[in-house]
Amino acid sequence: MKNINIKVILFQWIGIVFFINGIQRLYLLFQDERYSCLYESINNPKNDCWEKLNLNENVGDIISSFLMWFFYAFIFGITILSILNWRHKIHWINSLFVLILTFLLFPLKFFREGFGSIFFNSFWGIFTDDVTVENLIRGIIFTLIGLVLSNISLKETNTAYNSR
Repeated sequence: MKNINIKVILFQWIGIVFFINGIQRLYLLFQDERYSCLYESINNPKNDCWEKLNLNENVGDIISSFLMWFFYAFIFGITILSILNWRHKIHWINSLFVLILTFLLFPLKFFREGFGSIFFNSFWGIFTDDVTVENLIRGIIFTLIGLVLSNISLKETNTAYNSR
């Protein structure tokens, strides 16, 4: 119980949530044409954007690639946090708790339903109406917030460790 640091777990958990959402937004930025075509096809099935973009994919391929990038961001973020915790001599159980807490958000559709959609969607509407620019801004800001929160958790531990 002595090795569990609640502040580190909380900061890293919130950081990994922001990091994953930032990576998702950056992925959507680079796949904007495919997703725009997908949304247009859902609203208007007679749309010919699939032929214009030469897309040989079906809807399942597009959605599965989005989920794969989400999984990559999750694994990458947890791996980086684990390595940083190891280098800063933070017990491995903290990384395990961050992994479990993040994994518990999957069945709640936390990442698929839009992170803070009501507040953040109205907030981003101030800057632009373009979805591409919105994804760029949100992706960069969310990723940076995730990295900063993870860094704060490491500094919090170093301050507590050095004061002993």
